[in-house]
Amino acid sequence: MTPRKPPPLVRILLSEQGDWFGGLVASLTHGVARLPIAVAAIVPPTIREEDLLETAAKQKFHMAILILNNILYTSDNRTDIVNASVVLVEKMTALFQKPIIAVYGWSASENYPSRLLRAGAVEVFQLPWRNEDMQQAIKRCVNIW
Repeated sequence: MTPRKPPPLVRILLSEQGDWFGGLVASLTHGVARLPIAVAAIVPPTIREEDLLETAAKQKFHMAILILNNILYTSDNRTDIVNASVVLVEKMTALFQKPIIAVYGWSASENYPSRLLRAGAVEVFQLPWRNEDMQQAIKRCVNIW
């Protein structure tokens, strides 16, 4: 009898701590998989931008889902935070060359989503997102289906 191969492992970098977010992303990912898969949520030890970048540099991952409003940036100024979130997406896209789904709850301007797309995000969602839309975005980001 041939030993069973383990299912493919999909590794997703998340900016958000807490089991609820990792569980939701895993459930959405399983929902679009045609074959059995395993999902690993990679989460930094804190919500600080530096910890996110360090975790991303040390881990192998297929894609990232970042809730940009919940990341602690160096500045507390709202305009600076918006700009820092765009720079973060740009930096992560250049450094890691992995698909990034950018999620935000507030927007400083109407052009914020287009700025995130120009920075390298493959998809941008405002909270709350429609689960079906997020599933399709995940499906486009991870080529194991």
